[in-house]
Amino acid sequence: MKKLISWSIVTVLTIVIIASFSFAGCKKEVTSEGTTEEVVAEEEVAEEAEEEETKKEVVIMMMPKTIDNPVFAIAGRGCEAAAEELGFKIIWTGPTADDPALQSKFIEDMVVKKVDGIGLSVNDAEAITPAINEAVKAGIKVICWDSDAAGSDRILYYGSNNYQGGIEMAKLLVDGMGTEGKIAIWNVQIGAANLQDRYDGAKDKLEEIAPNIEIVDIVTGGGMEIGKSVQAFEDYTKSHPEISGWIAVDGFPFFGTTDTMPTVAEKAKAGGLTIVTFDSIEPQQVYIEEGIVYGLVGQRYFDWGYEGSKILYDLITNPDAKYNEIVDAGLDIITKEGGEGRYSIEEYKEFWKTITQ
Repeated sequence: MKKLISWSIVTVLTIVIIASFSFAGCKKEVTSEGTTEEVVAEEEVAEEAEEEETKKEVVIMMMPKTIDNPVFAIAGRGCEAAAEELGFKIIWTGPTADDPALQSKFIEDMVVKKVDGIGLSVNDAEAITPAINEAVKAGIKVICWDSDAAGSDRILYYGSNNYQGGIEMAKLLVDGMGTEGKIAIWNVQIGAANLQDRYDGAKDKLEEIAPNIEIVDIVTGGGMEIGKSVQAFEDYTKSHPEISGWIAVDGFPFFGTTDTMPTVAEKAKAGGLTIVTFDSIEPQQVYIEEGIVYGLVGQRYFDWGYEGSKILYDLITNPDAKYNEIVDAGLDIITKEGGEGRYSIEEYKEFWKTITQ
C-alpha cells in the first residue's frame, strides 16, 4: 500500500513538472483579468504599435511664399507624395500674399501646435529670421527651400543655386541678342533673397561677357499676382521701345497665356526683343514654342516638396542625419532648339512629365 502511494505521488509530480515545462515553453502567463495570453506576441504587437505611433506623431509644415503660386502647387504635390511614402503628416499651408509678417504668423502658430519640422520658402530673409530662430529654440527642425534665410538658425537650404541661375540667364541673353543693347530686369518681389541672387548672378556675368549691354531699369509690379505682372510687363515694353532685351528673375509675367501681351509677342517674334526668364512651368513652355521667349532657366519644383520634406523627416527621426548646409537641387536650361547642356523644348516637355507626375 505504501509502495502504491509512493508511485502515485511520483506520477503526480511528473505530470506537474511536464505541465510546468509545457506552459513555460508556450511563454504564457495569467493576467490580472484571469485570461491567458501569449507574452511574446503581445510584446511584438506593442512594439509595432509603438513604431506606428511614432510615425503618426511626426508632423511637418511646409510653407511656400504664397499658397496660390502655380510653381508652388507642384511643390505641394511633392510634399504629399513624400508624406504618403514615409507615413508622416504634412501641413501644406501659407499666406495668400507675399507678406513676411503673415509668414511669421504661420511659423508662430506652428510653434504653438508643436510640429516637429518646418520647411519654408522665404519672402523676406531679414524679416522672417526672428520667427525662424524662435521655432528652432522651441526644438523644431527648420529648413529653407527655394528661397533662403541664410542668416537665420535654419539647418540647411534645399533648392536651386540662384546665383548660378542668374549666370545662366545672362549667357542665354547674349546668345539671343548679342553683346550690345539696352535691357530691363523684371523682379516681382524686391527683397526676396532668391530673386536678388539671380539678379546678382546675371549682372556680374553680363559685366564679364557683354559690358556693352546696359541695364537701364529694374521693373517690379504685381505683388506676385499673375494678372498685374502681365500688365506691368506689357505696359513697360510698350512705353520703352528702346529696350531690346529682358531678363526676368521670376516667371510671373509668363504664367498667363501668350495672347495677354500682344506688344511683347509682336516685338519678340519680329526679332526686336530677346527675353530670358526664370522658371519653366507649362505656360512658359508655350512662350518658347511660339518664339516669344528665347530661353528658360527651370527648377525642380516637385523636389522642393518631395526631397525637402523627406530631408526634414530624416532630420527629425534620425539623430545621425547629416547634410551640407546648401543642398543644390539643380537647374534646367531650355531653348527652342536646345544644344549642348540645354534641353530643346520638345525634350524638356518629355522630361517635365517625369518630374511633375
